[in-house]
Amino acid sequence: MSLGGFGRGAPPSGFGAGNKAGFNSGGGGFGDEAAKPSNGFGGDGGSSGGGFGGNSGGGFGGNSGGGFGGNSGGNSNGGFGSNSNGFGSGGDGGGFGSGGGGGGGGFGSNSGGGFGSGGGGGGLEVAEAADAESVDAKDLYKETIAQGALFSKFFEAEVHLVLNDANGQKVKPIDTFDEANLTPTLLANVKKAGYNLPTPIQRQGIPLVNAGFDVMACAQTGSGKTAAFLLPILSKLLSENDLSTTLSPRQSPRALIVAPTRELATQIYNEGRKFANDTMAKMGILYGGTSVQHQKSLLMGGCTVLVATVGRLHHFINEGIIGIDQVRFLVLDEADRMLDMGFESEIRKLVDHPDMPGKENRQTLMFSATFPDTVQMLAQEFLNSRYGFIRVGILGAANSCITQDFVEVDSYGKKDKLLELLKIDLGSYKVTDSSLYEQKTIVFVQMKRTADVVASLLSTAGLSSTSIHGDRLQNQREEALRDFRNGKCPILIATAVASRGLDIRGVDHVINYDLPSEIDEYVHRIGRTGRVGNPGRATSFYDASTDSALAGSLVKIMADAEQILPEFIKLGAGIGPDTGYGGRTAFDDHAGDQWGSSGDNAAGAGDAW
Repeated sequence: MSLGGFGRGAPPSGFGAGNKAGFNSGGGGFGDEAAKPSNGFGGDGGSSGGGFGGNSGGGFGGNSGGGFGGNSGGNSNGGFGSNSNGFGSGGDGGGFGSGGGGGGGGFGSNSGGGFGSGGGGGGLEVAEAADAESVDAKDLYKETIAQGALFSKFFEAEVHLVLNDANGQKVKPIDTFDEANLTPTLLANVKKAGYNLPTPIQRQGIPLVNAGFDVMACAQTGSGKTAAFLLPILSKLLSENDLSTTLSPRQSPRALIVAPTRELATQIYNEGRKFANDTMAKMGILYGGTSVQHQKSLLMGGCTVLVATVGRLHHFINEGIIGIDQVRFLVLDEADRMLDMGFESEIRKLVDHPDMPGKENRQTLMFSATFPDTVQMLAQEFLNSRYGFIRVGILGAANSCITQDFVEVDSYGKKDKLLELLKIDLGSYKVTDSSLYEQKTIVFVQMKRTADVVASLLSTAGLSSTSIHGDRLQNQREEALRDFRNGKCPILIATAVASRGLDIRGVDHVINYDLPSEIDEYVHRIGRTGRVGNPGRATSFYDASTDSALAGSLVKIMADAEQILPEFIKLGAGIGPDTGYGGRTAFDDHAGDQWGSSGDNAAGAGDAW
């Protein structure tokens, strides 16, 4: 079965490119795109300086200055008291190396500090680890992004469906959620969440999963891909009462969803909680940077659907806490990222695990807005021959609800231009009686150090902002996203760790302070706005000395979106006004037309996707 290519001529980004460090390639754990190498005992991308615990400066407790407990800051993922403030601070259980909750203990569990630390129990990480659970499921409905004025634009896109090895079976798309074969409680929760009409990817994807097909799906950002796999999975498991809800120290989830970042994993988990509310299905979550013991205790109550980053997932499998022998659904969200060089070996290790049901005995579902050529070739190894391929719109295209603008500026002029744009934004954004902003702006940068520089710049200018990148501790990352979501901080400065999947209400404007090196990254970044048919804006700073390599791809992206491209980008692409667009080579808007046409095997099928 040759997947050929979606026609994307540009090479995939490679997980180690730029500041997006992948699996031990210059830094980082599995689920954390931009963390420093972990030399200490507290792995999981823990940013250790060489001591016993991650994020340590050399002492036994993470973030410590070097002593056993004095002035240490916790956040160690291992060593003499995981997440402790020292030898025995703040702990609520465990001996010297317990990954235990809330400080993980040492000589004096539940003590106020280490040997000489000034008290104040540690456990910051554990408290934050509980954050995803601490939000009542009913409150999550309030965070749903309402379908916007441009929602109908989703239905203007061509929808392409090819079934392989279907043996004549037809799968009819749904027109309403009432036709989706959902359980009554699931259907009620869908309506509570504000889902009125299914989007094109949901119309095709839900019945395809219901019919038992493996799925490859490519649809633009903000079009509802998460619900397209969560709803049919939950409905099937609930209908068949196959729920894995037994109280047990070892859980065997029926569905496993793997995501590239902690933030995206948390978002999928919370979306699942909305849908599964008041049902017997239990959602579970695993990601690094938090207490192993705490996550283990949360799972003991049952786990029907597990959402995880791959590093922490492998740890729980190896420890026997998670069994994968009963997995019926394996989902790779942001599948192109999960199958690139940063994660491929870990995903392969997962699917080749002796306990994982073979691809003939599980459904494998892959969803993303982008799929580079090399990833397409890998994907065939994980799919059953009985699969459905869905393409909505032009492959790899930007969300049509987003107005894209470019500003030509060199590196010295970026700061002033950024301040100018942000002051305009904040001056126009609505503020509630509680001093919370209803609209928000994300500023993307390429390097972690640039994020810190920009954060300092905005602070000096008196602009309320927060930041997220791989060097920040997990509790800091969660706090930053929480403050941004609720409107306390209307500006988020972010690296690639926030570029994929995040669905945050009120994001009106995305600014690329630095353009990424790959066009797929650009598509995902600007896709944080324009969600579910709401209009969005994207402004990108273009520096000819550093960004000209991306110019040709930007020409194609803008042409597909039917938007006007500045002459300086055409010049960077080496084309004139009358020479055509010359975008990504071999890019075919109808790629995928040859995939197993008429139900035949897709071997040798030209441009595959």
